[in-house]
Amino acid sequence: MKNTLSIRDITFIGMGAAILAILSQFSIPLPFSAVPLTLQVPAVILISLIFKPKQSFLSVLVFILLGAVGLPVFASFHGGFNVIVGPTGGYLLGFLIMPLIISNASSKCGTVIIFVLTYVALAFDYLVGVLQLSIVAHLSITSALAAGLYPFIFKDIIVVFITIFLGLNIKRRLNIGASSNAIS
Repeated sequence: MKNTLSIRDITFIGMGAAILAILSQFSIPLPFSAVPLTLQVPAVILISLIFKPKQSFLSVLVFILLGAVGLPVFASFHGGFNVIVGPTGGYLLGFLIMPLIISNASSKCGTVIIFVLTYVALAFDYLVGVLQLSIVAHLSITSALAAGLYPFIFKDIIVVFITIFLGLNIKRRLNIGASSNAIS
């Protein structure tokens, strides 16, 4: 595997980070939780399904780094390192795990395995997020689960299913991997 980035790679990484930044702004604060409802998870999944593993991982990394240096790319136009180390920062850091699992599955596995591994990737994101929420907000694990996991399970089951369906259809329609003109 070459360690250089082509202009095409850089373009897709920038587009992925931009898509994630835009969809992060669709945010609904919840009165009982520090964790808002956002479209960040579907954005990470979509990028991971459509882009190659390196492109999708670096898209998420660039998004997190832009937010860490203060650009308002996180939910509700927040930015800064304080968000990364704050109660919801674990979910952002967990996003780094998701493309590693989903994008590799998308390029090598069948549809059923992609669905299963996407939910596994989301579980890793929740694990990192709930642990950081518990530590930073001084909550018991039970309270952190109640604030940072339970309110989102039903929504994420549906949204993840729809996002995978859309992402795989987009990838198929673009014929990604079928020719040298595909996203590579």
